[in-house]
Amino acid sequence: MNGEVDGPEVTGGEPQAGAGRMWGLLQDLLDAHGREGTAALLGVNERTLRRAESNRHVTPQLQKELERHVEDSLSDGPSPQQLALEMTGLTSRFDGLERGTRESLDRLRQEMAELVAENVALKRRVDELEQHSSGGVGQRTTEGRGDSPDPMRTTRTALDRRYPQLVTEEAEPGEHAVYGTAMPLITEWRERRGAYLAHLDSADDWSKLRSELRMTELEIELIDAHVLTLPPSDYPWDGIRRHSELRLRRRTLERLRRERRRARVKRWLLRLVTLGWRGR
Repeated sequence: MNGEVDGPEVTGGEPQAGAGRMWGLLQDLLDAHGREGTAALLGVNERTLRRAESNRHVTPQLQKELERHVEDSLSDGPSPQQLALEMTGLTSRFDGLERGTRESLDRLRQEMAELVAENVALKRRVDELEQHSSGGVGQRTTEGRGDSPDPMRTTRTALDRRYPQLVTEEAEPGEHAVYGTAMPLITEWRERRGAYLAHLDSADDWSKLRSELRMTELEIELIDAHVLTLPPSDYPWDGIRRHSELRLRRRTLERLRRERRRARVKRWLLRLVTLGWRGR
């Protein structure tokens, strides 16, 4: 075959399979550490490695160093005892993860049970309020006086609200008795909502942004602190729906606050450029 070989050669009558393994190991070291790092690792100079790469020829000395590197690597590997300890540690970590997952699932089940109980209690409260409004307040108001009842007084105290947690878009007679301490917030929310809707088609982006931001702040307070349901919903939200609505509005509030900061900078720059004539 004219003395040509396709793979690496080893002088001294070494088998071709061994030469292939040594050559593969040398290539791996060169790829991982480069020529300079491989030379330092094997204790040879870079010229020897360069010649080996050029000739695809592993000299006996280079093969010896490669074999020594393999033996050192094997001797530096973990012992069976070390492997056993590592396995024990992994087992402990797995047990910890499994225990943590189980505890998380237990907490989730507990939270779901609390939400269900809260929903049941809310429905029970609604039933009580329905019974109270249908057979109690209005009747007592009428029977308590010998003459005809005052229409305004009867309307205010006997407001028929099947679901008192629902906030209406428009004011209704007697709603102060239903909403209680939340009434000022609801009044302001209606005003801000009306201002926001009025600015939807206008070019006054600043007023629209301010109205929407304040409206969102009020909605968060009404939902979170007063457990109210906002339109257009016609049935009280359960715990899961309420948390979802809160999360959505809090994200909206963060976005609006970022937009307000950018708008303030834009207005300030506009005033600076136009000497105060614009950006008011």
